[in-house]
Amino acid sequence: MPAPTTYGYRVWLILTGSVITSKLYFSLATATHDHHLETHIIKTAKWSASVFNLIDRAGLKRAFTTLTWHQKISTSKLIHGLANTNRQNRLHYNTTDSCPCCDSSEEIFEHILTCPSLEMTTAQDLLLKQLDANLNQLSMIPPVIHTILLGFSSWLHSPQSRVRPPMAGSFHYIIDGAKLA
Repeated sequence: MPAPTTYGYRVWLILTGSVITSKLYFSLATATHDHHLETHIIKTAKWSASVFNLIDRAGLKRAFTTLTWHQKISTSKLIHGLANTNRQNRLHYNTTDSCPCCDSSEEIFEHILTCPSLEMTTAQDLLLKQLDANLNQLSMIPPVIHTILLGFSSWLHSPQSRVRPPMAGSFHYIIDGAKLA
């Protein structure tokens, strides 16, 4: 049917029992693609549907929208495993895949986070101190800060070991006379 050329027509589009008008494109795109996208993410990430449903999408959206354009690009590359490494450079440009800091390992993203070179461990320690300062500035309770820092530190310096956090299984602490449970 050709589009009407005069006023006086009213059209309602109902999708799953709700009238949609101004958000027509978004509603149709969501209805068409969400299930396929969810299935793809679950398959590629090797998650179960219950793990997928634990994602705080509204929180991720709020956090992501606060980033600058360049930070969004970097974050997206990290999330999707597309960060540039020497392994990628070897595959695409036929260059060495060795880590430029320690020269003893293939440089993949996981190695960048756990490289044992003095240059990298010094940078990691500095970043842990910055994280400590930022968490304290947020007035986070000390046992939680200690647990977060212990987790990062043990993972950075001995990624194969599993450290049991000091607060494992309990959040019962007395702070300023008030018991938190």
